[in-house]
Amino acid sequence: MALYRAHYRLSLAEDSGVFDNPFKLVPRTPVSMSPVTHKLCGEWFQDTHQIDYRSRAIFCTGDIKQAKTYLSSENVLIEVWPLGSYRLCFSERIRDLFEHLKCGFFQGDSNSSEEVRMELDSLGYQSYIDGGLHIAEDSGCEVMIIADSYGYRVVKDHS
Repeated sequence: MALYRAHYRLSLAEDSGVFDNPFKLVPRTPVSMSPVTHKLCGEWFQDTHQIDYRSRAIFCTGDIKQAKTYLSSENVLIEVWPLGSYRLCFSERIRDLFEHLKCGFFQGDSNSSEEVRMELDSLGYQSYIDGGLHIAEDSGCEVMIIADSYGYRVVKDHS
C-alpha cells in the first residue's frame, strides 16, 4: 500500500524527491470548504487532537482512485510519505471530509459550533504520532499528515 495525492506540478523539482510542508509556518487556506466551516473544524481538531490538522497537514489517501479525482492539468499524482517525525489523523468513515460535509450534514455556514463539534465527534477520528501509516493506508480514507518534509514519487502509470 501507499498514500497518494494530487500535487501541484510546478512545486516539484523532479519525478521523485523531497518537499517541505508548505503549511508548517503559514496555515492552509481552504480550497473548497467555506472559511467558517474550515475554522470550526480546525478548532475541533485542535481541541480534540491538540493540533489543527485541517490547517497544518497535507491531505492524501490510500485509495489511488480517490486521489485521481483531484487531478487537473496543473497537478500530478504522487505517492507521498512523511520524513522524520510525523503526526497523522484519519477516520475510517470519511473518504473525503469536504464531500461528507457538502453532501450530508453541513450546508454552507449555517451550522452552529456545537452542531459541527457533535458531527465531528461522531466520525471516530484517530490520530497517531510516528505510527499508524499502514492502518491509514489500508483504510482508503482521507489521511491528514503533518511532518516537516515529505518524500514523494510521481506516479506515471495510473490509468
